[in-house]
Amino acid sequence: MLHSQARRIRWCELFDAQHGFMVESLGADAEGGGMPPKQVITQVREAIRDVFNRELGRAPPVDTDEPKVVVVAHLAKGRCMLSLDTSGKSLHKRGYREPGHPAPLKETLAAAVLVLAGYDGTQAFMDPMCGSGTLAIEAAMMAVHKAPRIHRKKGEFHFEWLKGFDRQLWRATQDRVRAEKLEAPPAPIVASDIDASYVAMAQKSALKARVEKFMTFDTRRFQDSEPPAESGILVTNLPYGDRIGSREGDVRSSTRKWATR
Repeated sequence: MLHSQARRIRWCELFDAQHGFMVESLGADAEGGGMPPKQVITQVREAIRDVFNRELGRAPPVDTDEPKVVVVAHLAKGRCMLSLDTSGKSLHKRGYREPGHPAPLKETLAAAVLVLAGYDGTQAFMDPMCGSGTLAIEAAMMAVHKAPRIHRKKGEFHFEWLKGFDRQLWRATQDRVRAEKLEAPPAPIVASDIDASYVAMAQKSALKARVEKFMTFDTRRFQDSEPPAESGILVTNLPYGDRIGSREGDVRSSTRKWATR
């Protein structure tokens, strides 16, 4: 039935036969005696190839290494939802972060935390326990209106390989976003940590993100931190919890106060 229903979709209208494609399977129906992921992939993949062979006389190649088109089959409770992956690499992977920190924060989560905190790029910003620097780097990007993944190469977003893709509109959108970028942030952005190796890691990540020149880095204890302005926003990912363990004294109150909104 899955193969039959997948063949009803007009895949030829969605992407070209010369583009390599693959099918991914999500869901856990196999645990309840349903179809295992490999079988889901096979049935959907062959259905797609059948449609192309029927309509065009040739099928697109299967490419599991660098596919241009990815079809996602999500199976749950006996139902299968088919969708197209339009982003390619996960959007939280901005491409700048250096590896090595034991408790990295996803870039998209960091950006969401900043928005929730009321940060809009116009206030002074400080992360006194910056770790790998994700919060401060995302703050810098927001402050100068730098669009995430603006440096992705042509074709790296999977929607660029779909038939409905408007290349002229996409180019105009990129040009508009680049033109909105500021020459410098309106207020200082400071990232510091007690561990010099993490500060160095944060600096390397900021350099890859092309925002290092907009930031100030420092190695010091949280208790010794100096606010970069009379008022602003302090956001930090406190160094305790299940990921890197809990030790007495990890988090202590600072004797200094920074004015908040």
